[in-house]
Amino acid sequence: MADVRMTATERAWLSWGRSGEPAAGGRRRVRPPIPSRHPAAGWLADELERVLGGTGGFGVVYQPIFDLRTERLVGVEALARLTRVPQLPARCWLAQADSLGLGIHLQLAIVRRVLTDLARIPSSLTVSVNLTADAIADPRLLPVLRTVGVDACRMIVEVVADGHTDWSALAPPLARLRHLGVRTAVNDAVVRELPGLLPDIIKLDPSVVRDVDSEPRCQALAGALMLVAEDLDAVVCAEAIESAAELRYLRRLGVQLGQGFHLGRPARFPWTIGALVGHQPRSHGSLPASPSAHSAGHP
Repeated sequence: MADVRMTATERAWLSWGRSGEPAAGGRRRVRPPIPSRHPAAGWLADELERVLGGTGGFGVVYQPIFDLRTERLVGVEALARLTRVPQLPARCWLAQADSLGLGIHLQLAIVRRVLTDLARIPSSLTVSVNLTADAIADPRLLPVLRTVGVDACRMIVEVVADGHTDWSALAPPLARLRHLGVRTAVNDAVVRELPGLLPDIIKLDPSVVRDVDSEPRCQALAGALMLVAEDLDAVVCAEAIESAAELRYLRRLGVQLGQGFHLGRPARFPWTIGALVGHQPRSHGSLPASPSAHSAGHP
């Protein structure tokens, strides 16, 4: 629910960002940049400039990722949120930042924030961060990642794809990340490009995971991706697991990793770590939902 203390422009921006229609196959599109005449455009531009100026304006929440076979917490995914409108996924306001020429600068700022937290996150856990193809190819990214030394091997960069991504051009910068020790993850939507990308992790989109226990189309897609992953020696991670039935089916299918509201909601550091790192397997084999005082919505 939107904060009642929001200004009219903040509410207008939230409404704009949430009004995107689902794309074909149930995948959600990113809204195009907000027009300059829109009531929220000027406010958002000022907010993004404030973030880059180092005066606050955004934070990072972390969603837990579990090994579905052992029920152990193995990693977290970093999700950036604007402080004034935390309900809005980063994909929306970063699209607006791109239109203002600020997209890569903001993504690098997010990476730096995540690397600051990395030192306090148990060394047994990986940390995933979402980056666009342009940010991955930017020459400033590698020096930032090198600052963590051997801990770079704990980082996972998830490629945020859009309809304009040049996957052939992305292969060399991804190879440089791998040389540094950073692992890569891609969404199942780019399955045709997977052999050339050699990802370490393939993410099952929420549109595939939703009702996978009862929807034959989703079951067929998930099964096919498991075969592709096996051929590529990649691990499959299911996103947006929201029910025990979905979890049971994915485990029977052999999906190795999972995240979603049924397992644990995004939360501010260090709640995610403190509440879950000591989690013990349960004999009934069903991971519990984790409460959060700082729910941040879906990634």
